[in-house]
Amino acid sequence: MKSRTRTQLARLMSELAKTKERERPRKSIGLKSKVVEEIKSLLSKYKVIAILSADRMPSAESRRIYSRLSEYGVVKLYKNSLVLRALQDMKAKNLEEISKYLTGSNIFVFTNINP
Repeated sequence: MKSRTRTQLARLMSELAKTKERERPRKSIGLKSKVVEEIKSLLSKYKVIAILSADRMPSAESRRIYSRLSEYGVVKLYKNSLVLRALQDMKAKNLEEISKYLTGSNIFVFTNINP
């Protein structure tokens, strides 16, 4: 192979590698966007959201909470930042007030029962 052809091939290979890097987003970004969409669908489907603090909660107690509250709605443990992003996307009212409660580990209960 001539040196000129070799340099052209090397240049094309490097350009191809750069375009592949730009086209391929990280997996975590895709997963997080799916979780945000799931949270948005739950927020639009259910009228009431309850936020329970899971800090220093024994696992047996959290399992008991999950089993008892799952009869009344959907019980999930989400990252606070993803819930906040979903609320921002939906332009929720009182966002600043809700964000005060989004610290530490939280369990989110989505339900239609009267609080």
